[in-house]
Amino acid sequence: SHSHSHSHSHSLGDESDDSDSTDFSSEDVSDLSVSVSETDPSDQTGWPRGSRPRPHVVDSTRKYAFKRNPPLKRGAGKGLCLFVDAFTAGVAGDMFVAAALDLGVPLDAVREQLAALSYSPGSPSPSPSFGGYSIDVVHDEKSCIVAPRFVVAEDGDVPQPMRDYKQIKSMLADAPLLRSGVRARALRCFAVLAEGEAEVHGMDVEDVHFHEVGAVDSVVDIVAACAAMEYLECSSVLISPLPMGRGVVRGAAHGPLPSPPPAVLSCLCGSGLETFDAGADGEFVTPTGACIVAALGTEKKSTRWPASFAPLRTAYGAGTKSWRDRPNLLRLVLGASRSASSISGDANA
Repeated sequence: SHSHSHSHSHSLGDESDDSDSTDFSSEDVSDLSVSVSETDPSDQTGWPRGSRPRPHVVDSTRKYAFKRNPPLKRGAGKGLCLFVDAFTAGVAGDMFVAAALDLGVPLDAVREQLAALSYSPGSPSPSPSFGGYSIDVVHDEKSCIVAPRFVVAEDGDVPQPMRDYKQIKSMLADAPLLRSGVRARALRCFAVLAEGEAEVHGMDVEDVHFHEVGAVDSVVDIVAACAAMEYLECSSVLISPLPMGRGVVRGAAHGPLPSPPPAVLSCLCGSGLETFDAGADGEFVTPTGACIVAALGTEKKSTRWPASFAPLRTAYGAGTKSWRDRPNLLRLVLGASRSASSISGDANA
């Protein structure tokens, strides 16, 4: 992970984590039905009595091939509720995108909107053209739950320019192929983020240099998340209460930051979303994750679980970090909720 990782993933957190905190891959356990009492401690195909699962290093080159859900058609979320279940491990931009892809949003729909960002024919825009990166969806596994991870890699050795809020706004405005619903959502997300950063640094919102957030991966995560939400067109988007880690977050461009990071709290102020003590050190909600849920949630409050909610499909997105006490997964649940719409045939449900 490069120097901007703090903005978009959970690669930094409880620095004291050691290797036994990681999960294990399916290659490590060939037969999960082996009962503990039968397991020979020297036999690595099962779990020795009283031991933790064996650590593993996820092969970050392995493509995510599992299809948890069939592809969704554009507008499939109309009349439905999307529940963003970040209660367990928080939310980051990359986790949100990964979970949306796992839900059935086609990767091509996201790629098309990202490609639209770099297309601005003859524009005298002050923003440098947007490119020089690649995206990948790789296989991950947390507590035996298979999930995709959305990876943004910068190409080459030339560092990307740091973009300020003004440049990001003009980049979104100058992309004629960007769908208007994607543009509107992305502008909302970046406005939340810029206002949060401006408040932290005591500067005019237009001049906010996004250090981490203007980095390519954060722009890609936010626009990809907005592309997915625009594709779904859900009637309501409900957000769970958000876990707040404590301690110090290291590796940010500004230097060590208190956890939760100041920009995260600024983004959540006024959103109506509830937070709670995660009971652990580290960063569970990142600035990109915070601005996405604050800007795209449809109610000014948190929902522990939607009322009268009939789940239709569920999906997971993996974060970079491995936590000692929980799987680092964001869960999205698409379903029918009485509050989201008047569901026909309620009596038969």
